[in-house]
Amino acid sequence: MESVILQQIDATHAALRKVEPWTSRSVQVPIEYLKLFFLDKADPPQPHFITLTTMTNSSELDTLATSCDRATFGRANEDVLDESYRKEGELDLS
Repeated sequence: MESVILQQIDATHAALRKVEPWTSRSVQVPIEYLKLFFLDKADPPQPHFITLTTMTNSSELDTLATSCDRATFGRANEDVLDESYRKEGELDLS
């Protein structure tokens, strides 16, 4: 019986070593680093970036908006696309 418990403890330790523990904290980021890099939907995709704190060109926002997919949200255990309720976009993480 003791060897089974020790095997379970060893397996738990091995699993914990594979994944870093989750943590959270705040980090102050200099304003000049607040840039969003993204690819548009051209073929081939073209890289863009906008500076979030000083962006004044509306065409940059238009490029970002057209690069996003329409985003769904969860309601009653289903994904819903209802732009009359919520109109937002999502960028592919890659």
